[in-house]
Amino acid sequence: MKFSYNSIKRLVPDVDSKTKMVEELTMRAYESEDIVGNTFDSEIPHNRYADSASHLGVAREYSIITGKKLSEPKMASVFPSRPKGLVDIKIVDKDDCPRYGACVFELGERDKTPSWMVQILTDCGLRPINPIVDVLNYVMLEIGQPMHAFDADKLKGAIQVRRAKAGEKITTIDEQDFKLTKDDIVIADSKQAQAIAGIKGGKSAEVSSETKRIVVESANFDQVAIYRTSRRLDLVTDASIRFAHGLSPELVEMGLNRAKVLLEEIAGVKLVDCLDVYPNKQSKKIIGFDVDKFNSLTGLQFKSDEAWEYLKKLGFKKIALKSKSKRDEFMVEVPPLRRDVEIFEDLVEEIVRLYGINDLEAQPPHISIAPAKEQDITLFKDQLRRILTNIGYTEVYNYIFAEKGDELSYEFEKPLAEDKKYLRKSIADNLGKNLKENSKSFKDIRIFEIGSVFDKNIGERFALGIGMKSKPESSFLELKGTVEQLLNGLGLIGYSLVPDKNELIIKVGDKKIGRIWHIGKDGALAELEAEELMELEQGEREYQPISKYPAVMRDISLSLRKEVSVGEILQEIELANVKDVVDVDLIDYYDTKHLTFRIVFQSDERTLKDSEVTEEFNKIVSHLKKKIPFEIR
Repeated sequence: MKFSYNSIKRLVPDVDSKTKMVEELTMRAYESEDIVGNTFDSEIPHNRYADSASHLGVAREYSIITGKKLSEPKMASVFPSRPKGLVDIKIVDKDDCPRYGACVFELGERDKTPSWMVQILTDCGLRPINPIVDVLNYVMLEIGQPMHAFDADKLKGAIQVRRAKAGEKITTIDEQDFKLTKDDIVIADSKQAQAIAGIKGGKSAEVSSETKRIVVESANFDQVAIYRTSRRLDLVTDASIRFAHGLSPELVEMGLNRAKVLLEEIAGVKLVDCLDVYPNKQSKKIIGFDVDKFNSLTGLQFKSDEAWEYLKKLGFKKIALKSKSKRDEFMVEVPPLRRDVEIFEDLVEEIVRLYGINDLEAQPPHISIAPAKEQDITLFKDQLRRILTNIGYTEVYNYIFAEKGDELSYEFEKPLAEDKKYLRKSIADNLGKNLKENSKSFKDIRIFEIGSVFDKNIGERFALGIGMKSKPESSFLELKGTVEQLLNGLGLIGYSLVPDKNELIIKVGDKKIGRIWHIGKDGALAELEAEELMELEQGEREYQPISKYPAVMRDISLSLRKEVSVGEILQEIELANVKDVVDVDLIDYYDTKHLTFRIVFQSDERTLKDSEVTEEFNKIVSHLKKKIPFEIR
């Protein structure tokens, strides 16, 4: 942001050279750069616009840093005053406009804008227009509060701060036409919009050489609304930049107080009425200060009074209130313009920057250094990644937002976009979109994602989603095999895949931890509760020796009389309650009615006889015939 060295000299008469001043500001306030002529540039932090996006704010910082005397600008007092009813203000939504002040002035003989003011405006890139506009622009630069003047006789009825009507149009003072939406805030009268709030005034109530009375507005607007309107209309002004960064409502009165003085001196105006609408006053911020904690954080050895002296210079007030914490040496009230100071650590930062961060001495740590411990969930995620990538899957990352939600979904008050209105409840929804998008370039797709999902009943938790797109007859079965391979890789032995309509429910014991289902003709998805899976996996970490006795395999090929899910067949084999069956797999698939399964028998105690395996195998066949109509091929 550009500033005029001439203006700083008016506020700090004993100011150093511009080069030295810029250096002081850079080292202890905010990065600044010397520019040719009377101009310098300062990078005002985003959270410091309320107190520093002005010549007075910069001059105050410089004065505090150097100890040089600050010459405060002359102020009048427009509030409180008993309104005469010459101006009426109606705010539709106080969140859009926390404060709106307006003063009516009668114009006298207008002199020219003084040369010193013209120079400062020019230094900051503003074009002098007429004494009224120039004074208001100068006050914005000096105090930091944007203001605007209307021709009072061109306004019809009360001033209204409202949202624009859909399709409402306005022509600004620079002859640009804009079509507004209901998301835009406007200043209007009973007839039409007269200004785009916080951005630019309208043509219809513009001050001209014929103007006899003016209404000077000084207001505070919702920063998000101003930012959005400015971006949508591609209309960026000095006022919109300031409002978009967030200003304090207390600047409203300061701006009018200063404007009254300068308008009287330069334009010969007479104040005839004022009105201030301030429904919810800005609350005071009180923060406790603990000098021991301060010294621990900074390595300094300050006493309570030493720390307070720095805060006192910055305009903080010491107040006689009892702290909730016995450690607090004193309580401080934050200046109303310092919207960036919220917590104790902010006070620490303010003291240290004035003390000089480069003057802090390095201190060795007074505690033993212990190796960092990784969280269990972090280690478990890495384990999931290793298993899935080893069997050919690729990890993807998606946004945690969702387009649709229900009563248990978290909804954003101000979403980034229409398709990002909710926090996702399921991780698989985005995986389905990934499969669809990538199918344009790939026939076989195997992807997974580990991430957060959100639910009002449970809160935030981690989930694992797996997606596959392959041949129509194999994707679901392949994904089932992937899930089994994953669970086996985690060491889980007591799991089951239970059919439920067109999906498989993944259970460990009686606990449901996920499901597998079809998506389209050639896709399948699975979603598992990662945190529950982690707890189960940790409980299953026991050593089981590999059997030293050989396994015996028997295959059974079924010709089904009607379609039956693979999951149902596997469940019935399990329910046959036979001995020494350690594994059952689908090994061949002709179509949905012709399937081949391999049953593996093995004992940990002895070598199984062929007759024993045949007996147990026949039990399976007999049980299946009672439950499922089929013929053995």
